[in-house]
Amino acid sequence: MKQRGVLTSSFLFLLCSLASVVSFAETPVADDDATAEVTEEASTPATPPPPRTEPTPFTSLQADLERQLADPLSEVIVIEQNDERFPAFYRDRETTEAKGALLIMADDTQHQRWPLIAEALRSQLPAYGWATLALPLPRPIEPAIPERTLPVLKLIKRQPADAPSEEAEATEEPTPSTDEAPSAPNAATTSEPNESEEKPAQTSDRAEKILALTNSALDELFKREAQRVVIVGIGSGATWAAGIAEAIQGEKNIRLMLINPMASADISAPNLQAVIPKLKLTTIELYSATPPSNRLAPNTFDAKQRLIAAKRNELNNYHQIRLPKVTTTSQGEAWLVRYTRGVLEKHIVAAERDKKKVTRKADPAPTTELRPGSAAPPTKDDAI
Repeated sequence: MKQRGVLTSSFLFLLCSLASVVSFAETPVADDDATAEVTEEASTPATPPPPRTEPTPFTSLQADLERQLADPLSEVIVIEQNDERFPAFYRDRETTEAKGALLIMADDTQHQRWPLIAEALRSQLPAYGWATLALPLPRPIEPAIPERTLPVLKLIKRQPADAPSEEAEATEEPTPSTDEAPSAPNAATTSEPNESEEKPAQTSDRAEKILALTNSALDELFKREAQRVVIVGIGSGATWAAGIAEAIQGEKNIRLMLINPMASADISAPNLQAVIPKLKLTTIELYSATPPSNRLAPNTFDAKQRLIAAKRNELNNYHQIRLPKVTTTSQGEAWLVRYTRGVLEKHIVAAERDKKKVTRKADPAPTTELRPGSAAPPTKDDAI
């Protein structure tokens, strides 16, 4: 019995060994199939990646503003220019009496529905008889970064670990290095710019685009029977508003309002200080001694210079008013809207109404001399 058990275990061991040999013999065949499949996949040409499209943040922003305008009282007016689409947001007056229309131009770093100042005026002044139109501006083109013109730095060669001490270097006479001598001239010659290659001057057509957009927006407002239009510029948008108002004054029935005027970074932007003396229309400037949070320096000095320029050129219709600090924050939004409404009513609506008043001329003095106590001759009003 014991011998039979040993034979049985030996037979099982042989079967297991035979099975492992067969599986090992079949393994290379499977590897050959896998390598064949890999070579076939590598031989087939890969599909080219889709072409890369340049991002258009300005277009995407305007599309988002249109989608988010969940306002039944507003209307989107699309102004197309050179295959570009500029959506302007219009809101009609909400009162019986029509005061006019406001064409709002926001700062270069903002959009036409910026929550601070721009959107507040656009959405709240219609309750006081003013229609509003917020106009988008093309993106500014800032000056290119100038090339570096610093002198060539000398090459500093690192000393090896086994360099001699400072005392030994002091006793030894300096010898010119053969490897450092040619390196300095080569570095200087390679770093010098090629003066023969002149780069074209940087240009910007943003001024022409903004002028065309403004004219299209003004035509749209006058089609809607606006009695008068006030161009409202905020921040650097005030620079563009002043330049455009100076260019078209006398041609269209416009006025001008500047809120915290700032210089524009665009290379084609006008100089606000040079434009002020040329303004012959009614201009209201509201400035704050403390600029908005996105500005670094206060504009008190610039405001004083503008006022001096207006007085020097006898601009009697130039009204400059200083605003409190709270107007540059969201807490002063309601106050700014009420104050702007009062300024527009005083310096534009009421002032123009007073000019239209016709004073009754007095009757001319009698040409004949009368005796004391005699009756005066009849006038035209006494005639029946």
